[in-house]
Amino acid sequence: MPNPTHPIQDLIPTPASSRADVDYYQQYAELAARTHRAVIAAMAEGTICPSGAAGVLAEWGLPPLPKPWSVAVTPQSPVEVPHHHPVGDCDADAVGRIRLELLRRAIRSRAITAVASGDLGRLRDPAARVDRFLIDIGLDPLPRAWLVCVNAATTLTLAAVGDDQARTTVWAAFAARTCHQRISVEDFFIDTYAQGLEDGRWQAGCGEILRVWVRATSEHAAADAATRLVRAHLDALALPQLHGHRLRITGAAQTIDPVLDPAHD
Repeated sequence: MPNPTHPIQDLIPTPASSRADVDYYQQYAELAARTHRAVIAAMAEGTICPSGAAGVLAEWGLPPLPKPWSVAVTPQSPVEVPHHHPVGDCDADAVGRIRLELLRRAIRSRAITAVASGDLGRLRDPAARVDRFLIDIGLDPLPRAWLVCVNAATTLTLAAVGDDQARTTVWAAFAARTCHQRISVEDFFIDTYAQGLEDGRWQAGCGEILRVWVRATSEHAAADAATRLVRAHLDALALPQLHGHRLRITGAAQTIDPVLDPAHD
């Protein structure tokens, strides 16, 4: 007979044969209960609206919101789990383990999608909120990356009929370039005005302040990887005769990686 004090646990039929060692069915029930509470807490603090909370609970195959928050939701396909009758301890363990892993993946993928897609963009520090949510329910936090700040200086020579055209060409080239997803340009400036050369060419010195996110095992490894990314970023400029780049790393710190992949993270 269902136990009204433990509605979530009663949803999970627990074969007696799986209780001897690792009880995956119990772990599933505990994760479901923690997630249910965490979704309600997130709704109470304004991270997710009632309809969104009801939607993710339905998506994960968890019980609906309790009154007074109950709302109608569009039927969705819940987390798919194997439905066959275990015939032994090994079979029961496999079913329980797969079911638990599917729920973990579904929760994590949905949470990361909410951050990566910008669905939570209206909130302050949405990644930090999702990170705390995952930790609160017992899942791994969001991936970390090193944020490396780099000051880059580039000298180039180009053909132009005058000072104004030289500067305009440089500005247009920097504006047209597509940045790598792990690089953010904080500022760009021409720190040396275009100087005319004898053969009708012009030379200009340009600078950028860049933020680079790198997943690495140490600050030193992150700095090396960031340097390579920045050099490729500068070499991609559609300008002739780049005379090399001078890079200076001004700081590095670990943070939540803003470049997330729901399928793999």
